[in-house]
Amino acid sequence: MIDNFPERLKYFRSKQSLSQTDLSNLVGISQKQISDYEVGNSVPRQANLLKLINALNVTKQEFTTATIDTEGDVIPDLEFIKFHNEVSNLKISLPENIIQDLPFDKKNTIPTRVNGQSMLPLLNNGDIALIDTSQNQPQDGKVFAINFFNEELIARVFRNPDGTLLLSRDNDDYPPKTVSIDEVEIIGKLVYRMGMM
Repeated sequence: MIDNFPERLKYFRSKQSLSQTDLSNLVGISQKQISDYEVGNSVPRQANLLKLINALNVTKQEFTTATIDTEGDVIPDLEFIKFHNEVSNLKISLPENIIQDLPFDKKNTIPTRVNGQSMLPLLNNGDIALIDTSQNQPQDGKVFAINFFNEELIARVFRNPDGTLLLSRDNDDYPPKTVSIDEVEIIGKLVYRMGMM
């Protein structure tokens, strides 16, 4: 991968006076994906890398070798919010401007890495999910991280009339489970995901 790719992407995007949304529209990928590239949470595939370089109106050689000014006024200062999962020791930082308006308790939110394909297409294996642990009461149809017999899983939760919970996965290859409420610990609600490409 290109050295200092996140900084280079931010630098050349700012030099062209493009917002993340402008660049995402030019390249045909989401603004969130551009953000993930710029904070180093994801790297583009070769095809997307070439589209980015073309949209930034530079050559591949210039993009990869030019001396960039990371201290100047071209790149605005970004405030980052840090999230830490003490159990898995997973640490991530996200730009405050990306998540400032999202309705979750940032102090009680932890990151977790998605393991498996049970929640495709919403969550891919390797994605990072932010879980708000202050939102730990079941809500029909919402996605929660759950501790089920010491196994952490992510599922949609539904309340059954008899008081049990139905844990449903988005991937039809994974059948739903009906569990007693005292068989599970609801860790928290999924409030944000960062996809890996």
